Amino acid sequence: EFFPNTVYATQEVPVNVFPEKIDSLKDDVVARLMSCESAGYSEDDGIIIFDSNKVASIGQAQFQKKTVIHFYKKLYNKDITSKEAVEIALDKDKAAQLAKDVIFKVNDGVDNWYNCAVKLKLHAEVEIIKKLEK
Repeated sequence: EFFPNTVYATQEVPVNVFPEKIDSLKDDVVARLMSCESAGYSEDDGIIIFDSNKVASIGQAQFQKKTVIHFYKKLYNKDITSKEAVEIALDKDKAAQLAKDVIFKVNDGVDNWYNCAVKLKLHAEVEIIKKLEK
């Protein structure tokens, strides 16, 4: 017997039912990483730390200008100026989005923050989240 309000499936289709949860897991990784990198300083502190290579690491994600410029080109196909790179690095939300994309879209991207990644044991966690996304 056919029921007019019944939907019949003709084919199974894989559906990722957890995109919001996966995105939340990614945001949590980035938040913990930025907390480690910023050592308790806030966005308003405008963190600039000179590394052992005498190059400034900027903002809560501790980006170097050349790193921001490189990844904007690689990930978004966008050329930016050094000034724009500094502004992005100092903007917590923009830096977090860039860090998230670097970590989850670039092979071994989390190694850009190697010390904190090791300290927080993020390598395995990032790999698991990437597998969940597939």
